[in-house]
Amino acid sequence: MWEKQPNDDRFDLQFAAGTPLYDAVAELAEKLQRPLTAMEELTMGEIFALAKQQYGDQLPEFWVRWADWNEPGHSRLQKRRKRQVMNRRSIHGKWRQWKGSLRQALGRLTGSRRRQFHGARERWTGKAEETFGRAQEKMQRWLGRK
Repeated sequence: MWEKQPNDDRFDLQFAAGTPLYDAVAELAEKLQRPLTAMEELTMGEIFALAKQQYGDQLPEFWVRWADWNEPGHSRLQKRRKRQVMNRRSIHGKWRQWKGSLRQALGRLTGSRRRQFHGARERWTGKAEETFGRAQEKMQRWLGRK
């Protein structure tokens, strides 16, 4: 499936106002003798290609850093995306643990042993579910499915 890359985003004047990105694109637009509003029609990848074409080997520091950070398959981007992925089973397990802890605390507060027991059981069930989810995720990565 197609995965969106940062350089697929269109340049947004309002969002970029007051940032180094805005300054770099404004400088490029001036060199290309284009109105800055015309740059909004382009993606960041297209703007970077224009910058490379215009500046050649003397690419300004901003564009060098931008290219380093935004090139497709860049390790920092891949690491950031991997951190965001979490197995549904793991999330559900964490939720169950929290809910079980809350029930246990409520049981202690009210003096209900039954509620404490059910809370502890739910907490341990959640822990097992989270562990299983992480193991499942690890196995899928090992098999190359994620």
